This record gives sequence, structure tokens and C-alpha cells, in this order.
Amino acid sequence: MARPKDTSNEIEEIAAKFAKIHGAPKYIERPSGSLTSREYAKINGISTKTAAEFLLKLYRNKQAERIKIGNTFYYKLIK
Repeated sequence: MARPKDTSNEIEEIAAKFAKIHGAPKYIERPSGSLTSREYAKINGISTKTAAEFLLKLYRNKQAERIKIGNTFYYKLIK
């Protein structure tokens, strides 16, 4: 069986071209004044699951905004 051609260099070149053409950001900025359930858990010394449940409850009660960036949810209190 033939081995697949190594295309890693080709893919990197294509990605670099897209970045130049479209001005693709290196990362997406997180919303100011927000935190993740993991950060909340670490600050308060609780489990990540408990923190996530608490923040989700705030969101459902319309006391916090929930913003998804990539695979992470950020929570921001509504004033």
C-alpha cells in the first residue's frame, strides 16, 4: 500500500496565505469582565462542575451573559 504524501508544509503555506489575505487573528479576545467556570472554581476553591452549574443557573435566571468562543463559555454578570 502506498504511503500518503506528507502535506504538512503545503498546509502551512496555504494557512499563511489565508492569514495574509484575510488578516486572520492569532486568537479571539475574550470578553472583558468575564470568566470561565474553571477560573471561578479555582478562585472559590470549589469543583469545576459546581462552578459550571452555578454559572449556568445565573445565565438561565438572566443574571449573567453566556458567550461561547471556540469550545469555552465565558460568563459576564448583567448589571
